[in-house]
Amino acid sequence: FYVEVSSGAGEGEWANITDNTASVLTVDRNLSALIAGGTTTVRIRKHATIGEVFGPTNSAGIAGSDQSATADEIKLLKPVTHAVKAYYFFNDGAGFTQWADLDGNDAVNVVIFPDQGIVLHRKSGAAVNFVRVGHVKTGKTALYATPGINILATPRAVGDATNPADRFTLGNSNLANAGAQSTRVFGSDQSATADLLRIPQNGGALKDFYFFDDGAGFTQWADLDGADATA
Repeated sequence: FYVEVSSGAGEGEWANITDNTASVLTVDRNLSALIAGGTTTVRIRKHATIGEVFGPTNSAGIAGSDQSATADEIKLLKPVTHAVKAYYFFNDGAGFTQWADLDGNDAVNVVIFPDQGIVLHRKSGAAVNFVRVGHVKTGKTALYATPGINILATPRAVGDATNPADRFTLGNSNLANAGAQSTRVFGSDQSATADLLRIPQNGGALKDFYFFDDGAGFTQWADLDGADATA
């Protein structure tokens, strides 16, 4: 489980619960500066897991196998360390199945954090589709990015893609807000020194974008060729 600040200046900030009593929560991130006694509200939420997202018996239908080399792999980038850990659906073909890591450990309850993106390494040529169903969480969700490569989820309700006002774009993402540097991506007049956003395109290719800032008042989202990428 994790606790989320649900009102006030720290809305959307969250921390993993590591212990609790009837009246005290112990968490792994200091939220005390964001909580004002008597006015701030918090919510306790259950973490998603591999078993919940993909089904405890692989109802998502990704390819399983008795070895990771031939199974589809779910890859999660661990926060802070940026180490990639892979998981797959073990199936011995004789009736024994389980979600496992590459060392064979049971992985059905491995947590997928609220801001954690998922890489699914599909090894067959055919497409697979599955539906993730859950409650819509309103309000903000903090995404924590540390120096280096981060794979971030975009937790949001689905809008009407035919209506430009409802589309989720770089321009309305709030990633380049006017707040403190700790709350936004770093912009620059060149991609080499700016934070890069690497977004998967249709067909699986990756394309890089950054927030162009010439330091004299002109800013825009751009691709590496300098084309406007706001929309």
